[in-house]
Amino acid sequence: GKKERIAPVGRYAAKALHAWLQVRQPAEDAKPGDKVAMFLNRLGTRLTTRSVGRMIEKYLLQTGLNLKTSPHTLRHSFATHLL
Repeated sequence: GKKERIAPVGRYAAKALHAWLQVRQPAEDAKPGDKVAMFLNRLGTRLTTRSVGRMIEKYLLQTGLNLKTSPHTLRHSFATHLL
C-alpha cells in the first residue's frame, strides 16, 4: 500500500495510455488525486484495489477459472513473465 512501483511500458502500451488519457473522464467533484489517476471507476473517481478484486471475481466466475486467483496472483504472473 502507498508504495510507488515502476513498471516497464513499451511503445505500443505508451501510445494506448496516451490515447486513454485523452478520453477518460474524471468526475467534476473528484479529489485532486483522483483527477490524475490513470484508471477511474464508472463514477469518474480513482479505481480501488477492492473494485479490481471484484472485477476479477466476476470474470473468474464467468470463465470457470480458479476462484482463488487474485490481483496479487496476476501481479506475480506478470513479474514471472518479465523474467
